[in-house]
Amino acid sequence: MSQLNALTLHLLNTLKPYVKPNDIDAWQTDGQLHIIQDDLGEGINIAKWQHSAVIAIERLPHTKFNPYTILAILAAWLSDNDWPQEEYGLSEPAIDIDIISDDHAQMIINIDLVDDLGIVEDEQGNIPYMGKKYRLENIPINWAEQVDLINRGEQ
Repeated sequence: MSQLNALTLHLLNTLKPYVKPNDIDAWQTDGQLHIIQDDLGEGINIAKWQHSAVIAIERLPHTKFNPYTILAILAAWLSDNDWPQEEYGLSEPAIDIDIISDDHAQMIINIDLVDDLGIVEDEQGNIPYMGKKYRLENIPINWAEQVDLINRGEQ
């Protein structure tokens, strides 16, 4: 799942019942492809997709729900999901809140995101790479929970 899909779904779930599914939309704009070819064991992180994204929230009932809560939700999500702002020089999120009526506002969030493009070997895959076929897949990262060190100089 892309960062944009995950963030949009998170906003939708945390803003219920104030925001309905038809009142939130998201899309990607300008992007850069960073080729990295990082073998993760269970697959290859072939590239990173750095892009600008827009999330539009319509009919936000600003008198019943404080729009600043969305700013806090956004900041918490970015922190929880290791947003690589410094590593990629990403801009701070830009937010525009327009009051449409006494009952509703519109919020536009512009944010820079980075997605991993992971591939795993698959004979039926449609991505040819290094003489094999692969498919696009989220690759799990397995972290060592224990390390044994042996000092061979003191045997």
